[in-house]
Amino acid sequence: MKKISLEKSILNNWQLYMLILPALGYLIIFNYLPMYGVQIAFRNYKAVEGITGSVWVGLGHFRTFFQAHYSSRLIVNTFLLNFYGLLFGFPIPVFLAILINNLRNRHFKKFAQTVIYVPHFISTVVLAGMLYIFLSPVNGIINKAVLSLGGEAIFFLNEEAWFRSVFIISGIWQGAGWSSILYLAALAGGGPGTLRGSYH
Repeated sequence: MKKISLEKSILNNWQLYMLILPALGYLIIFNYLPMYGVQIAFRNYKAVEGITGSVWVGLGHFRTFFQAHYSSRLIVNTFLLNFYGLLFGFPIPVFLAILINNLRNRHFKKFAQTVIYVPHFISTVVLAGMLYIFLSPVNGIINKAVLSLGGEAIFFLNEEAWFRSVFIISGIWQGAGWSSILYLAALAGGGPGTLRGSYH
């Protein structure tokens, strides 16, 4: 079999290589060039001196972090928040997609989709304000329900034990509806009539 040189191959197929250039340019500009800034982690960075002008400290910042009193707690909390987010955040959008897909009333289906999609478009600042109102120990709707059942008001946002639960649940509330769109689309590919008018 006759071997073709790289230059000859490029010349013979230059149109195909031209098609690759935009994607290659995008990859270099947005994925590789930003890696230049990674060295900030190894420098005593000062904006006025720039990245290369700042003093190189090597692993100094990493040593400072790992020797800090709360470093182990920060690492454990970060791991647990991500683990619980994946554990509880993954199945709920799937469950929502199945529920919506099986709704027969077209108008109610539209309404349900709108209600679960809306939180995705709420900014984090507004969402935090809503959580503060909902979880207020005085007038919060959650505590009013707790009091009506004979319990005591809980200051959810001020108690350490509730932080992870509030963080995970609020994240699921904001993102589960939007994530369910992907699974609704997957159900739509399951065959004719699988997705009963979800996007009509």
